[in-house]
Amino acid sequence: MKTNVLVQKVELGKVKRTTFQHPAEDKIFGITRAVDAEGAREVSMIWREHQPNPDDKPGPDFRAMNKLAATSGLTDSHDQRTFREHHSVTLKTGHAVSHPAPLLPSDRNRDFVYGRPSTYKTMEEIRVVGRENPNMKQLMQGAYTWEWMKMNQDRAERSGAGLVHRDPARPTKASLGHSSHAAVMARAPSADKSTFKLSKFKQAKSKIDNKRV
Repeated sequence: MKTNVLVQKVELGKVKRTTFQHPAEDKIFGITRAVDAEGAREVSMIWREHQPNPDDKPGPDFRAMNKLAATSGLTDSHDQRTFREHHSVTLKTGHAVSHPAPLLPSDRNRDFVYGRPSTYKTMEEIRVVGRENPNMKQLMQGAYTWEWMKMNQDRAERSGAGLVHRDPARPTKASLGHSSHAAVMARAPSADKSTFKLSKFKQAKSKIDNKRV
């Protein structure tokens, strides 16, 4: 009766009783797979060079076979397959040759230092900037930039290069014609044009004062 799910009653407020036998606690469900010794870490973190397949054969050289067929007097495309079976030519492959990397000066002498000391200056650098190193604060604040601009401005004022002679703008014929026509229209008296009204409203008087003269 305890194993029959149809006659098993459910008590209110309690968990439904099981009607089957539980397996042992050390029971593992599913299939346990063997762990691969070479995981993602070994694949991505270890560098391995490519090893070519020794049994790999080179592919056919169609260009060489077509040239050989043309020199043999083959003019029909239907005979190409038979000709290639009897005159097979493969691609030429070479063997990779690895040359050792050239030795660096630091490989021969461990105390070798690349570059040059910051205190060393060439004669050209001494001529341009002097023997003393520039102040880093002045470089960051742009002090030398303002000095350079002021020096060029003073030089331009002394040499008179700052005074640029410019020719006055010359009017064109079109601009002269427009200006003369505008002057004539300005001097001409304005014609008194009366307000347009229909003939039947000319004798009618206005009922409001619109301040018109």
